[in-house]
Amino acid sequence: MAGPGDDSADGGGGEPGADGEWEAGVDAAVARLAATMQARPAAGPGAAAAAPSARLASSAEGIIAAVGVAQGKREFAAWWRDAVHGVALLAQQQGLEESERGELTRQLHEMGAKNISLYICDAPSHLWYFELLCEKLTTGEAAEAPPTVWGRALTSMKLGPLQSFLLDVAGKWWRGQEAELRRRRQVLAASALFAAPGDYEHQSEVAEEAARLLALYNTNLVPVMVLLNTVVLGPEQMANFYVQPWPWMPVVTSLVDAVQQRVASKHTRQAQPP
Repeated sequence: MAGPGDDSADGGGGEPGADGEWEAGVDAAVARLAATMQARPAAGPGAAAAAPSARLASSAEGIIAAVGVAQGKREFAAWWRDAVHGVALLAQQQGLEESERGELTRQLHEMGAKNISLYICDAPSHLWYFELLCEKLTTGEAAEAPPTVWGRALTSMKLGPLQSFLLDVAGKWWRGQEAELRRRRQVLAASALFAAPGDYEHQSEVAEEAARLLALYNTNLVPVMVLLNTVVLGPEQMANFYVQPWPWMPVVTSLVDAVQQRVASKHTRQAQPP
């Protein structure tokens, strides 16, 4: 089976079928991680790793360092596949040693930093990242992950009550921001529609504001992504968020939607008379 350092891992050389064997290895690692997490107790309020402030500072440095990394779509997809495999193998182990836990945290941090940096990068050369969020990575076909994927990831993460609450609140905040930006885009579109055809100054202002709103749309989600990666979730839970959606990319909004649906369902059941 092809390994992380093999040429065939990125779709290059290697024997025929090597990519398929490597993909099967990733799938097997994902399944083992899910089984391992199912056997572990649910996380409590203090389940996130210690020293969140230190992790937050480290994440910020990683984001800054990762911005501008010149990777193409194919290269990043191959790197992500290998990273998922490595994290799955580490996270499925029972009773990680301190050095192994440190390596798991380091790998998760690198994955998170690259994800966030690509999300906020507005360079046309990196817009392929948003295509990846709606692709099946094993085939390259345009296809969003089915809702069951996020339910599976959520179950494997075994969130505690406080973690579910925090993600629910973060999701509501994000949806509020999204609704406001949508309203502002609609106002902007109406302004452009009724402007005089020859008013190039106004058209230029509209284009600049549209670009600014798009940047706001992306950056408004970053605090949720950073909190998820540094404070709210423990390493094994973060590993499941990255690993379980395979062969799709992890999408924060999809996970948060799944959390909110589960919280709403729980509240509905509690409100029903016995």
